[in-house]
Amino acid sequence: MNNTKFNSSTLSELQQAVLAFRDERDWKQFHTLRHLIVSLNLEAAELLELTQWKRDEEVAALPQHAEGREALSDECADVLMYLLLVANEAGIDLGEAVRSKLIKNARKYPVEAARGVSTKYDRLPTEAVSVGIKTTHEARNIGINNSTDNDTDDTKETND
Repeated sequence: MNNTKFNSSTLSELQQAVLAFRDERDWKQFHTLRHLIVSLNLEAAELLELTQWKRDEEVAALPQHAEGREALSDECADVLMYLLLVANEAGIDLGEAVRSKLIKNARKYPVEAARGVSTKYDRLPTEAVSVGIKTTHEARNIGINNSTDNDTDDTKETND
């Protein structure tokens, strides 16, 4: 296979490359949503296995050595490839899903309450959680472009 097919970097291009790889081998017949989700989790477990019985310092050192970096890279790639296949099979636009989830998470974890703490959102002070993102304008201010959200009149920016 020509390696120039794999020079893609956007999610859509990567997804198309993974689908082409699958289709060239006639593997779609094995790729039911359930099988893909199982395979995704098996690959995630292989990524996790790289950390088994290691101290935090040993895990942090993995990317500093060629062998460890390659193992991490390979397992991350396997996880991403199966995620792209799951998303394709389920009709999910991953870019849109991530943007939407970031907005949801920003509402759950407002900066004022969540900065520097690992507390789950349902245990954060309720007054802080209630000030999370409420408008698309606020989402844009934290770098989230969610073009499918419709601004209401009170959230639209004016050029006055």
